[in-house]
Amino acid sequence: LSGGVYLGGTGAANKLDDYESGTFTIGHVGTGSVTLANTTCTYTKVGNMVTVGGQPQVTAQMGAGSALQLTLPFAAQSTLVVGAVRLHDVNYDDAGRGPICYTDGSGIRFNMSNDDANSISIPISTGGYYMFGITYTAV
Repeated sequence: LSGGVYLGGTGAANKLDDYESGTFTIGHVGTGSVTLANTTCTYTKVGNMVTVGGQPQVTAQMGAGSALQLTLPFAAQSTLVVGAVRLHDVNYDDAGRGPICYTDGSGIRFNMSNDDANSISIPISTGGYYMFGITYTAV
């Protein structure tokens, strides 16, 4: 936006002057060594609200890493935000729990929701696809 646009009024609070969309390369920032394919993900940023999505695939892993943690295009506030996830060729014992992705300010993590208990990390599966979409507040 060149100079911005006013939405719902002409006051300063109604001026949108920060819009951006594009792609970013996602990486693993958790423990252990993980090699990813399909690392180009998309984002749209309006003000400080950021929506990201992608479908990285784990092609190799080494070390003690037990959970996938992916980078974000913009630093996130530490507030917990949950997004949607679809897994393909990922081996885990769901035991009736649904997969979720979330950010706690340090990256995107993949867990299984767990009724009346803490969520459980989804193990990294070589060959697995981790499709996600999440909207969060940037710092």
